[in-house]
Amino acid sequence: MSGEIFEKAETDSGAVYLRLADLENRYPVRTFFSTRNGGVSSGAYASLNMGFSTGDDRTNVEKNRRRIFDFIGEDGYCEAAPHQVHGSDIVCVRIAERKTQNKERKAEEKRGAKLSFPDTDALITDEKNVILTSLHADCIPVWLYDPTQHAAGLAHAGWRGTAADIAAKTAERMCETFGSRREDLLAFIGPGIGRCCFEVGGEVVHAFEELLGSRTESFYTDDRNGKYHLDLRGINRELLRRAGIGNVFVTEYVTCCRTDLFYSHRRENGITGRMCAGIVLL
Repeated sequence: MSGEIFEKAETDSGAVYLRLADLENRYPVRTFFSTRNGGVSSGAYASLNMGFSTGDDRTNVEKNRRRIFDFIGEDGYCEAAPHQVHGSDIVCVRIAERKTQNKERKAEEKRGAKLSFPDTDALITDEKNVILTSLHADCIPVWLYDPTQHAAGLAHAGWRGTAADIAAKTAERMCETFGSRREDLLAFIGPGIGRCCFEVGGEVVHAFEELLGSRTESFYTDDRNGKYHLDLRGINRELLRRAGIGNVFVTEYVTCCRTDLFYSHRRENGITGRMCAGIVLL
């Protein structure tokens, strides 16, 4: 895969999203990263806000989510939603959990069940028609796919999750749970804040020194005023490669720079919507 790894697409209802087109063309899987365009929300959350915890009207958020999920999932799909805490806990989504949490399905709904996982920042599954999701407004999404075992993972990697090595730990959990091999796994690092926009203090840089050692300086720019600009996407790529994942692909999209496509928590001072990343096995 060469060049930009994402392709822009649009649902039947007009919601604009990005997809890993090369991956979908080769394997029975669908992916998405929603943009801020093509939804029903207004004001600071206009228009395709996918996050319930933002202060937006919940009815609007639900309509936005249906515009993406109902288009991506097959009839009766399961929506798996982690309650993210910038940690490193990983949950495996299986049919047994789907049955346990399933509620009575309305006749007009395409969604069959919604599963919620508290204090979780990564999900994995080998079940078909389970949409793994995560929410983002600058933090890095990392998709994992095993074409041999037909299994998937999705990690939410803010700087704390990245410092906890969540993407590589998600890959390791796939190896332990599904028998995946590191050399088979495909990893995709999606839109998030870039080095150009991510100004941090020294304590954040120091958090990576134990992980990266002498390589730490490769991933930040010293502003000479006690501040640094940090490359989260580059760090995630480095950590995945150190974990033995050779097939790592990185987008060129930067959330904080593309006001036309993305919400950005940092650019918009925390009053903004959320994009949603997702993957579903077919």
